[in-house]
Amino acid sequence: MLEALLRLCAQRRWPRPRLAPAVPPRRVIIIRPGGLGDLICALPLYRTLESLWPECQLDWLLGPRNASLAPFLRTRGQSWSLLPEGSVRWWLPETLRRELQAARYDLAINAKPGFDSANAWLCLATGAAECRGCIDVRRTRLLNRAYSQPLPPPASMQHQVKKCLELIQGLGVEHPSDDTSLDVPETARARMQERLHEQGIGPGRPLVSFQITTTKRSFMHWPAEHFIALGRKVSARATVMINAAPEDQAQAEALAQAIGGSTRAACFSEMADYLAFHAAAAVVVGSDGGGIHLAAAVGAHTVAFYSEASPLKWCPWRGDHAQFHAEGRPVAEFTPELVWEHIEAKAWLKER
Repeated sequence: MLEALLRLCAQRRWPRPRLAPAVPPRRVIIIRPGGLGDLICALPLYRTLESLWPECQLDWLLGPRNASLAPFLRTRGQSWSLLPEGSVRWWLPETLRRELQAARYDLAINAKPGFDSANAWLCLATGAAECRGCIDVRRTRLLNRAYSQPLPPPASMQHQVKKCLELIQGLGVEHPSDDTSLDVPETARARMQERLHEQGIGPGRPLVSFQITTTKRSFMHWPAEHFIALGRKVSARATVMINAAPEDQAQAEALAQAIGGSTRAACFSEMADYLAFHAAAAVVVGSDGGGIHLAAAVGAHTVAFYSEASPLKWCPWRGDHAQFHAEGRPVAEFTPELVWEHIEAKAWLKER
């Protein structure tokens, strides 16, 4: 960290140069590395600023885990991508740093609610005239000085979308957006409809997706035998497909075979195909995570299992969804019968 600070001083980036930002700003960068769900929850912040500053170019600085969503964000600015996963978090590549500083941003916003050392460095490295983000109010940190517009952390027990919107309070916002939707290209939708049709899945029969790939710890995974039991119930009324990352295809095919009938595996390497598939689904079932947020963002109903994370903070922001919260216990306690009762009570399989 000392070496990075010395590099900042050598570039005369610390203390901050006193540049005069344009008012209203002409160009703003929103910094949100992290997961897919993190980015989805920051979309209302972006779209609120679009309405507030209609002439402003709003850009993103994303991370390796969420940069794949950039083509589907419906934005009018540019999206920059950080270093590959697992590389240095504290510094930008020299080429990217020069490109960002050449853009001469009037404002950089750290869209992660709460203090984060890495994001504070990133705000500083953009060379923006003003930086806005949460400081650490519990103790004095050198990196609190990264922000010319310091903010206290938002209240912890509220949804992530609300936390993000608090970051732009005081900028003249009257009607914040609640839009977390993603754009699915029509070409991707048509390609997916053709693919589903080839597999005998027509528009008259609802499609239910089981998401089995998750980065969560094992006790947060809904068990395979639960998916099998639920799949056998659902398949009487809808087509079930097992969605998994390509590396989990063998597991998805084994589950599909165990459920039987017309159940198949559905594994996608391209984000456009993944989104188009879930846009065609009536219901998506899986553990809390980015996949659930993506499914909700393209219009599917979701059933999600939570253990350590609270659905009060991390459930999909818009739409009709169901959450099962084990409060730190294994999510296996939620039986297939209970989940099926909720799906039936919601009448989701009758809508499409």
